[in-house]
Amino acid sequence: MNYLFFALKNRLTITTLSAVVNDGGNCHQLMSVIVDRLKSSYGEDFFNLAVFGSLGTIAAGISINDSHQLSRDLVQTLSTSALNNLPLEQTEYLIINYLSALNTEQ
Repeated sequence: MNYLFFALKNRLTITTLSAVVNDGGNCHQLMSVIVDRLKSSYGEDFFNLAVFGSLGTIAAGISINDSHQLSRDLVQTLSTSALNNLPLEQTEYLIINYLSALNTEQ
């Protein structure tokens, strides 16, 4: 299943990149589009550790509602680059509510 996920993630990146570049290159918008498509594809399994944990920087595309649904385990899978690319409101929410779950690399 991981191979399928990575193939899907790469294909989604390629198919949505041109639309984002044409819209001024908004990187957060690209990540949001990819996250929305992955959520549609995976359904409830999107918040599975194996799926969500392999998103890397793309996880920065989660919505504010998604960030409220994250468990401590999922917060620990957020990469540093994902945390750096989250909108300020979401970063503040995660720090306030999950500070003890964040590791030293985050």
